[in-house]
Amino acid sequence: MWQIGDSDVAPRFNVISKPNEWSKRRFEAAHEQESQSEAKQLQLEFWQAFKSFVLTNSKLLRPRKPRPQHWTNFAIGGSEFGLTAYVDTTKKVIRVSLVIRGENAKTYFRMLEKEKAQIEHEIGEALEWRELPDGIYSTIDLRQASDIADKEQWLFQHTWLCTKLESFHRAFAQRIKLLDIVADANIPLSLDATD
Repeated sequence: MWQIGDSDVAPRFNVISKPNEWSKRRFEAAHEQESQSEAKQLQLEFWQAFKSFVLTNSKLLRPRKPRPQHWTNFAIGGSEFGLTAYVDTTKKVIRVSLVIRGENAKTYFRMLEKEKAQIEHEIGEALEWRELPDGIYSTIDLRQASDIADKEQWLFQHTWLCTKLESFHRAFAQRIKLLDIVADANIPLSLDATD
């Protein structure tokens, strides 16, 4: 108890606990989670709108249920292959990728890479060929600088993603079907009958 001069007696409180690192981290994590939640909500809205766009504009692609994540997948044939559309809200980039995974990923990647010039000619652009030797998958990518936070750009972004996914599908689907057949025989994947 405290008493100063003739004042009434008052209780004395000594601080025995103050914010520690744990409580600071919890506070920071709550703010980070809130911003992540906003990003996840934006991603979900973007993919929902993209699904509607694809259903209206593509006979080739079959979209899956939209989720609050930075990617959405499309089938292309074979469990070791997938077409993926990505959005990166931090780097402000959209991307289309052929993802090759599984125990034969590196072999399949190298086989497709032998057809690089022809594939890029068919798609109409140079691609980013990433074998990722230390990883469990390889990718072939095409990127476009664009920010999905700018909803006025969604029509452009949806058009770009849909067009590039279709180009990838046309360039890779038949080659993927041939991979198992030619893997052991070391036959080129060229689809040109004159080769």
